[in-house]
Amino acid sequence: MAASALHAVLTSRWFDAYARAGYVAKGVAWAVVGFIALRLALGDEQAQADFTGALAEIGERPLHAILLVLLSVGLLGYALWRVVQGALDVEGEGRDAWGWTKRASYAVLGLWYGVFGVYALGILAGWSTEEDGLRDWTAMALAWPGGAWLVGAAGAAVLASGLLELYVALTRKFEIEIGESDLGRLERVCVLCTGGFGHAARGLVYGALGFYVVQAALQFDPEEARGLAATFRELLAQPYGTLLVSFAGAGFMAFGAYCVLLALHRHIPNESIFRGRAS
Repeated sequence: MAASALHAVLTSRWFDAYARAGYVAKGVAWAVVGFIALRLALGDEQAQADFTGALAEIGERPLHAILLVLLSVGLLGYALWRVVQGALDVEGEGRDAWGWTKRASYAVLGLWYGVFGVYALGILAGWSTEEDGLRDWTAMALAWPGGAWLVGAAGAAVLASGLLELYVALTRKFEIEIGESDLGRLERVCVLCTGGFGHAARGLVYGALGFYVVQAALQFDPEEARGLAATFRELLAQPYGTLLVSFAGAGFMAFGAYCVLLALHRHIPNESIFRGRAS
C-alpha cells in the first residue's frame, strides 16, 4: 500500500510540476548571485555574491516575505527531485561504481539545496545573512585527526567539479538534460548560449574556490579557504579582475536563465520510477 501510494505521488503531474518549479527557484537564486557579483565588479565593496547574500537581497525587496516563501518552496521541490533522482535511480544510472557516484551526487545536491530552502524561511525568522563561515568550518576540520586530508579532499572535489563544469560547457554535454525536446531554433540557441556561458562561469568560480580550499589544507591554514563570496572578491583582486568577475556574474545570470529553460523543457523521467521492480 505504501509503495503504491508513493508511486502514485511521484509519477503524478503534480510532482512533475513541483520539480519544474524547483528549477525555476534554482535559476532565480543563481541569477541573483550573478547580479550581486556584477555589482561587486562595478565597485560595490559590500556586495555578498553567494546564496545567503542572494537571500538577503531578496529579503530587502517589496513583498519579500512572499518571495522568500515561494523561493523556499521551490528550492525544497528541487531538493526533493534530486534526492528522488539519486535514491530511486529515475535516470537509469545503474548500480556500478560510476552509477552510484552520480546517484550520490544527486542526493548530496538535493540536501544542499534543501538546506538553503529551509534557510530562506529562516531569514523571515531573523536568521543571519552574513557571509558563509567556510573558514570556520575549515578550521574545525583541520583540528580533527587527518583533518588536512579531509579538507584537501573536499577542496579537490570542488576543484574537480569546476573542471567538470568547464568540460560540460566546452563539449555541450548540458544538452543531455534537454534531451529530445521539441525546441524551436530560437529556443535551441538560447539553451546553447545560456548553458554554455553559465557552465563556463561556474567552472571558473568553482575551480578557484576549490583551489583555495586545497591551499588551506596544504598550508594548514583555514585563512586560505574562501567561500563563494570571498572567491569573487579574490578574483576581483587579480589582473583583469573586473573583467573576470563581470564574466562570472553575467555567466551566473545566464545559468539562471538556463535553469528556467530546463523547467520548461527538461524531461522529468518520474514515470520510470519502480519500472521493472514489479517483475
